[in-house]
Amino acid sequence: MMIMDRYQERRAEISQTTKELLQPIWPNDPPSGKSDMDARCTALAVLSETACAQINAQTRRVLNTYRDTAAMPVRKFREMAYEDLIES
Repeated sequence: MMIMDRYQERRAEISQTTKELLQPIWPNDPPSGKSDMDARCTALAVLSETACAQINAQTRRVLNTYRDTAAMPVRKFREMAYEDLIES
């Protein structure tokens, strides 16, 4: 339960930080806006990588619970799921 609680906390942190970083920079903002935007892009890239890693870890956990999917790579599972979405 502690793992899931931490997962929920981290997800909320990432969501809140993303909302803050996606605030617009207006033309009349000071020149530091450009460097601020560069910093935002870097932070968003890190957040994206973190979120993807967490999704992969959770997917791996689910796959590991079934004998038929325990050896399946996460990428293969995603490809199969994507094909199912397209076909439906």
